[in-house]
Amino acid sequence: MSMKYYQIRKLIFSQADFPAFLEQEIGVKLIRLEEGKYKCRCPFPFHRDLKPSFSVDYVDGGWKWYCYGCAEGGMIVEFVEKYYSISCEEAVEKICSMFNISDDPQSCIEAMKRTEGTKSQRKEVETEHILLSQTCRNLLRDYPDDKDTVKLVKHIYESANEALSSWNLEKMKNLRIEIKKAIT
Repeated sequence: MSMKYYQIRKLIFSQADFPAFLEQEIGVKLIRLEEGKYKCRCPFPFHRDLKPSFSVDYVDGGWKWYCYGCAEGGMIVEFVEKYYSISCEEAVEKICSMFNISDDPQSCIEAMKRTEGTKSQRKEVETEHILLSQTCRNLLRDYPDDKDTVKLVKHIYESANEALSSWNLEKMKNLRIEIKKAIT
């Protein structure tokens, strides 16, 4: 494999939001264990998982997965390759397309430099946003006709999107506290 390929894989590892991909593209319901750690039932169609055996962890600046039932794991590239039954190169192209990641080596290097040192906080903000979004969806599902709940969810969701766009971790955590107080 070429140097360009490894640079793109490194960029995918640091840029691709694997938990969001699993929820939005594959339809997986993640269970948060702790900061940067999730579990779920294995999403592979050939593995009929009765209990959550699939883990997703934020490690070394990116997301990794492992299925204890399948005894396999890796990064998002390996997951896409296996899930869609495509080659590694096709998986890289698909992910680059989905996450708008350039395959130009120079832009890969520049993007990695721009995000160096900030990924941990960004992933925390993204994780908090995912959790807030799940909470909001659950509230709307459980109380669809309650006007106060709808108003609260709208406020929280709009504020969470603002916090996400500015990578404001403190605001995101405060929103989680606010919604917890409101629902208890």
